[in-house]
Amino acid sequence: MQDGNSARELLRASATDADAVRQYLQSIDTDELNGLLDGIAPRDVKGKNQCKNESEFLVQDDWLPLVHLLVQCESTRLLAASRIVQVLRRGAPSELESMQLLAEINLGYACALDELQESRCQPKAQYAVRRRKLLEEIDTVLEIVFSFLSEVVEEAKSVNAKVLPQLLGLVPYFLGMLSELCGSNGDNRASSENLAKLLELPWKCQTVPSLLDVLVDDASLMPRESWQQLQETVARMVMSSPEMASETMNPIIRTCILVANVTGNHKWVGIARYLLRQLPLHLRQEAEFNFQMSNSVEEGNAGVSSKSSVALLLLQAIFQTAPETRSEVLSYLFERSQKPGQRKVGEGIAVCVVYRLVLYPE
Repeated sequence: MQDGNSARELLRASATDADAVRQYLQSIDTDELNGLLDGIAPRDVKGKNQCKNESEFLVQDDWLPLVHLLVQCESTRLLAASRIVQVLRRGAPSELESMQLLAEINLGYACALDELQESRCQPKAQYAVRRRKLLEEIDTVLEIVFSFLSEVVEEAKSVNAKVLPQLLGLVPYFLGMLSELCGSNGDNRASSENLAKLLELPWKCQTVPSLLDVLVDDASLMPRESWQQLQETVARMVMSSPEMASETMNPIIRTCILVANVTGNHKWVGIARYLLRQLPLHLRQEAEFNFQMSNSVEEGNAGVSSKSSVALLLLQAIFQTAPETRSEVLSYLFERSQKPGQRKVGEGIAVCVVYRLVLYPE
């Protein structure tokens, strides 16, 4: 198959006769598949213009129907997913494209897991082969993701600010799949080993908030000892770092407060307090006053725990360090407060905002 032209032909066919395309993909050889993928997402990038053209190629020609079939087909799924991850690593796709591509990878492997569960009625040996193959695929994808994550975490490039959250977004999903596949046998070693690889990456003050953002969305993936290990790592990182700019400090404070709320570990609030003490004098005074207000807020809103009240009051000082982020932070917390089990925190946010408006009117 010859790169772009044949890929376009297959794309058109996927819109009119998806079953025929599926049958073709099931019989495609590796060289042909690589040629097809080169037509969608070339492996080699030479210069910024080509990178730009790749992004336009994906968007303008709308390859998603074909990508959908590629990640749904067992014989093409792994290579297609690997190539998509490479595209994300380059930073070429827009944020919308990246979300669409990530969704296709997730959907492809979700369908694979469903098909595996439905095959339990097959002979045990046949089921075991399919299960082992899917585990190996997931492990391979994670190895690629971790390899790229290591590069992104170490490189100080502006494009990595977009790439890092996108790559990280795949990790909890695949860790969850590993737990589901292995947990039924009482063996979570694969999930634990990959989680350890994630935590052992060379995280820095500039990148660790992205890690915390991803982990806090599904805190159950991390056992208590792993959260403890991560807290100690972040504490050492923060306390051994030279003076930080507010744009580096604020995300760490925000994510530490959120992790404290989810895990119930007050030591995360301690990291936030340490950073707040690095603020200028007038902002430290405001933060201290907010601490003194914690008892009043707790009495007025008994449904909010002491830890949550303190964490939410700490947030007020953050607003003063970077006024332009207030709306973003409030929107983020409001969204999280709507999740099951966090409505009490939402009430606490409302109380703190009222105090903020009364004590510090604009």
